[in-house]
Amino acid sequence: MFVVPAEGYHFISCEFEFENVGDSDEFVSSFDFDCYADGISCKGTYIREDELSATLSAGRKTKGTVTFEVPVDAEIVEVEYLSNYWTSNRVVFSAG
Repeated sequence: MFVVPAEGYHFISCEFEFENVGDSDEFVSSFDFDCYADGISCKGTYIREDELSATLSAGRKTKGTVTFEVPVDAEIVEVEYLSNYWTSNRVVFSAG
């Protein structure tokens, strides 16, 4: 890996798999995710070949990775997925 995190930081990567169980197309992207370390927003990093980005028709699946740069000494790291843009519904995952 040629990209290194800033001093005092490290990369965390989370792999997700999505399946469209609805009737219409759904789009999912690494830009739908935010990361917070001890409540402070962390920078997304787009360094992996399996970065998450897909438009899924009904019944289709995809998987991919989102990566963030977080402080080494962070106690609580959470990744939020914006599941509905119009209602701002989010799913929160513990990442650390």
